[in-house]
Amino acid sequence: MYESYVRKGLDWKTVLGKRKIRYDEIYYSYPMSSIKLRLRGVADAVYRVGGRYRILEVKYSSYIGKIPLDHLMQVTSYAVMLEESGKYVDRMDFYYIGNDKYVWRTYTYSVKALWRKYYNRMVMLINGEYQPRVTREKSKCKSCFYFRDICLGYLENE
Repeated sequence: MYESYVRKGLDWKTVLGKRKIRYDEIYYSYPMSSIKLRLRGVADAVYRVGGRYRILEVKYSSYIGKIPLDHLMQVTSYAVMLEESGKYVDRMDFYYIGNDKYVWRTYTYSVKALWRKYYNRMVMLINGEYQPRVTREKSKCKSCFYFRDICLGYLENE
């Protein structure tokens, strides 16, 4: 179960012992699911400011100047699921513990459209209608589960 902390009126509160954020209400380890999308996940924190919701994702890695695509798509998945439940999401926050950086990205139509593109590919992949291209650039495979099972074996046999 998730923990809920409710305060009357906006106030600055410390999250994770370091970062101060302003919220009306915050939920830690917030579970979400969507039968329609066949997705489920647990956001590190979801907090409300007025009538808007924000998602906070904590990463143990370091911030490298931009939010990695896999991090952005993960939190966008949470935003889409929150939207589906009738909550208005306006921002996605990322806290990188490795170098103590707190960054955020506005939840926009273009971010959601990019997510939709990757979500549709994922569904096609699961249904066997799509297979990713093999690449020799291993740096592109950091977040790809197919590298171990498909690409590595293919490249070794070439």
